[in-house]
Amino acid sequence: MATERTIMAKATHLNRPYEAVTVVLSNYFDALYESDAAKLSRVFHPLAHYVCVRDGTLQYLSMNEYLLIVENRPSNFTDAGRDVARGHSSNCSFG
Repeated sequence: MATERTIMAKATHLNRPYEAVTVVLSNYFDALYESDAAKLSRVFHPLAHYVCVRDGTLQYLSMNEYLLIVENRPSNFTDAGRDVARGHSSNCSFG
C-alpha cells in the first residue's frame, strides 16, 4: 500500500490535473474525517486562511488556528471500521 507521501509525489508528476486534484481532495477529506491536523497541513498552503460564517459570525482563522481546532476535535476514524463508516475504500474515485 502506498504511503500518503508517495501518492502526493505521484500526483504532482502527473500530466493529468484531474487525477492530481482527486488525490488532494481525498487527502483533505481523510484528514478531516480522521481529525489529523498534520495530514491536513500538507493539503493547504501554510499561509492559507480558514474563512466561513458560523451562527452569523465571520470566522477568519490562520491555518495554525484552524489546525488546532481540527487536532482537538473527536475523530470518526477507527482502524477496524474506517472503510465501512465512510462508505468507500481509501482508493475512492471522484468520477
